[in-house]
Amino acid sequence: MSSNKRSPNGYIVFYKFYKKMLVKDYPNLSPQERMAKAGELWRSLPNELKNSFIEYANDYRILNSIQPTSSVIPELPLEKKKDLGLVMIFDDLSSNSKKQKLLKKSKI
Repeated sequence: MSSNKRSPNGYIVFYKFYKKMLVKDYPNLSPQERMAKAGELWRSLPNELKNSFIEYANDYRILNSIQPTSSVIPELPLEKKKDLGLVMIFDDLSSNSKKQKLLKKSKI
């Protein structure tokens, strides 16, 4: 069973944004009462501020609806990956290593 998650609307974006402040300002309210208080605050917001939350939600919805068409870097076949000729060299030059001490002695 696939779940089709809906993108958040402007009110949900507003609630997620103000949730911590609501908990701080109204610590004795239940989650349901906090949602009701958030609804009151949402209705009292000026339209310009409401529109900014709605625009954010719409942008979020549009960005999440875009499906990547192909990867930017093409995937190489396995046989070609082996022929890249890359070699990794590890060298321990930490201050406690014997090699580091030998290098210091040779420079003196």
